[in-house]
Parts: sequence; C-alpha cells; structure tokens
Amino acid sequence: MLELVKDEVNVKEILFDDTIEAELVLDVHLTEELKEEGMVRDLVRSIQDFRKEQRLKPEDKINIWFFANETLVKMLEKNRKFLLKEIRAEQYVMQKDFPPELFKKEVFIDNQKIILAIKKIA
Repeated sequence: MLELVKDEVNVKEILFDDTIEAELVLDVHLTEELKEEGMVRDLVRSIQDFRKEQRLKPEDKINIWFFANETLVKMLEKNRKFLLKEIRAEQYVMQKDFPPELFKKEVFIDNQKIILAIKKIA
C-alpha cells in the first residue's frame, strides 16, 4: 500500500514519526541529487519525444549525439548507464559537430541548452 501511495504522490520515502504534531508533514526541500534526477528524467522525456518525431519505434535501438555545457556533460556522464537503458541506446557521443546526415534538435533542461541527434541502428 505504501508503494502505491509513494507512486501516486511522487515521493521517495514515507516516514512514520510519533513526534510529528500534525497529521502530515511534507519535506519539500530539493537536494542537488533530486534536482539532477529530475533533469535526467526531463532529458529522457525529450529524447523519447524526439524518437517519436523521427518515427522510431520504442524497440528501435539508437545511437545518440549530445552537445552541452560542461555542467550538463558531467551530469550526463554520471548518469550514462541509466540514460542508455532508458532511451534504448547502444552508445552516446559527446561532441560539438554531428554527422551531417543527422537531424538535430535543441532541448532545454533546467534552462540549459542541449543539442541532440539520433540515428537508428540497423
């Protein structure tokens, strides 16, 4: 039941504490880890939208190219395994110049620009 409640209200943890005077207390403090997790999830959603625009099926494997500022590059590298799994990519490349045959798209994550390009793997 708790897992369902956590999922429905989008919280990480539910604690029971007899010292709390109110029936419910929410800790709405965003840690850097939570902020980064949200940014990564926003990026995954943007990539999935880009896949749809390119008429790719969910089961299609892709390679993806990124160009972003240093802060976002560090975040991407830190979350590399998660990203590859979630977007069903074989690999991703960080570089400024993309192969010319690829369609590029700009997305903004936390008001920071990332340029993407994807290619279906045969």
